[in-house]
Amino acid sequence: MKKIKYLFLVILLLNTSSVSGNTDTFEDWLKSFKRLALQKNISEDTFNKTMSNVKFLPDVIKYDRYQP
Repeated sequence: MKKIKYLFLVILLLNTSSVSGNTDTFEDWLKSFKRLALQKNISEDTFNKTMSNVKFLPDVIKYDRYQP
């Protein structure tokens, strides 16, 4: 399970440009991220289990933009 979380973190970091765009909603990003994960041979069941509690936290984006 630890390897799966690590893999998703790597994929997420490689795909951060999708998160930073203001035009996409979080749901749109999640759908495109799921497509990417499935293309990278992550099973749909694994994706659904891992991402089931993921939610958008606007403060994270706000704080990221104001880092020193």
